[in-house]
Amino acid sequence: MLALIIIMSSIIVTFVLKTILARLGVSIKIKFPVLMVVTALSIIGVILIFLQTNQLNEVAEIKKWSTTQGTIISSEVVGNRAYRPDVVYEYTVNGRMYSESTDLQMPAFGGRRTKYDAATKLTGMYPAGQTVSVYYNPENPSLSKLKTGVPVEIYLRLSFGVSLLCIGLFFIFNYFFQRT
Repeated sequence: MLALIIIMSSIIVTFVLKTILARLGVSIKIKFPVLMVVTALSIIGVILIFLQTNQLNEVAEIKKWSTTQGTIISSEVVGNRAYRPDVVYEYTVNGRMYSESTDLQMPAFGGRRTKYDAATKLTGMYPAGQTVSVYYNPENPSLSKLKTGVPVEIYLRLSFGVSLLCIGLFFIFNYFFQRT
């Protein structure tokens, strides 16, 4: 559905841009399909920037959550090809016990051996029986996190979105606005 929205938006924005520029007497040296692709890249870049900015705001909100003490119940590396840590922990809020599991925000990229080594290192930092600080949502204590840092994927997708937007703007400003 998102792909369809991007394609339709690209066509509409491209058509409107081309019409406006033609009325202003601006010559477009690039053909319509290329213009549409460049517009699509810019739109995808804006969408990525918007989505990742929202995720950064969510991470900032998590840092404001209340904290309590919890206990690691189990900590192991799971998966056959895509290894990841699986850490299960319990914590108590207002006399009620909650249980949650996490992958500790492990990056989703890298080779098989690299993922295994990273997952092993992360599970080693959270052995079973260890007491940990748990951040929980005071409005909904069943939502919790062990780590409040920003996952690296957010920065990567944000950088990719900015790159796509810059590529689109580069083409727009360097090729579209050449007077006849």
